[in-house]
Amino acid sequence: MGLTMDRGRKVAGSVRERSKGRWQVRAYAGRDPVTGKERYIERTVSAGSRREARKLATLLVAEIATGKHVGTSEMTFGELLDRWFDLKRTNLSPTTIRAYETNIRNHVRPALGSVKLAKLRTIDIDKLYAEMAKRVGSSMIRRTHVIVRGALDQARKWGFVATNVASDASPPPLPRNRIEPPSLEDLGRILHAAGDDFRPFLHLAATTGARRGELCALRWRDLDLDGRRMRVRCSVIEDGGRLLIKAPKSDRPRTVVLDAQTVAVLRSHRVRVTEQALSCGAALPADAFVFSPRPGNTDPYHPLSMTRRFARLCHQLGLEGTRLHDLRHLVATRLLAAGIDVQSVSSRLGHSRANVTLGIYSHPTGQNDERAADAIGDVVGEALRSD
Repeated sequence: MGLTMDRGRKVAGSVRERSKGRWQVRAYAGRDPVTGKERYIERTVSAGSRREARKLATLLVAEIATGKHVGTSEMTFGELLDRWFDLKRTNLSPTTIRAYETNIRNHVRPALGSVKLAKLRTIDIDKLYAEMAKRVGSSMIRRTHVIVRGALDQARKWGFVATNVASDASPPPLPRNRIEPPSLEDLGRILHAAGDDFRPFLHLAATTGARRGELCALRWRDLDLDGRRMRVRCSVIEDGGRLLIKAPKSDRPRTVVLDAQTVAVLRSHRVRVTEQALSCGAALPADAFVFSPRPGNTDPYHPLSMTRRFARLCHQLGLEGTRLHDLRHLVATRLLAAGIDVQSVSSRLGHSRANVTLGIYSHPTGQNDERAADAIGDVVGEALRSD
């Protein structure tokens, strides 16, 4: 990289005398990856001559080339957050966007927003987490860490900083809550107590493990009852009071095999909703939703309404604390306990990777413990017999 005087043209490095013995050293640091504008790093240094100042400019150019000083001198962490989030939001669901906005507004920006990016240290981030620990739980702090670390990692990729100081921060460990899905007895009570219009929804949730939004978005064209197949293609989400239909959480449609009893429940449900539509002078459209609050099934249920309805039902049965999402947990834990391979369980649940399933459902169950004891006992017993 050459060294020239800065006279209105792009340069690698330049010097300018500000006062006796004080020089402004300026070096070109490339273009801003977001705005496309040229970026420069400036320092005021002491030098006895222009020749000595040029040597210092050469050192600054070398620092930039080796990545020792690649951040902008004036950019704040808050400004980085804005740029990062503008890029990030394009790949986030509306629900996740609102959660990020709330976290940034309430936690990240008040503590770190005004800190110069070049001066941000790991201890600043750890202080934020320590202060948050006085008011919120570890899960919220972990979500904050995802934001801070993500923004700084993008800054490193953009060339704003040489290292990600959040990588060495110490957020609290995420608590592992033991998953306790409803017992089969409680599930039976729930299904028997549910009304004719709600029971098929819960039955399908308890046999497929589908998410509530996926079940709300399910249409009759997604079901091949003769072939015992259900195609999960979409999910219903809420965005500012509006219902939107988007791709499922993993962004990958999946096919779920149905058991014979579930097929029978869905056939009966179709007869019921068809008769309901005809009684109102309407036909059931080919693209009708499987579950709908209106005759003709042209509109989906709001996912939150199904959660509230399930909570009211469980309250009536004295099953406080049982959640609709626990039916999804029931599917996973029962299948794994039955010896179904984790890849098949992961595929049924719609997890992006099998290790996600393992990470959630890796705790042992009593049934697995007994099977493990019997299995290893048989192995050792066979070894003794062969001796």
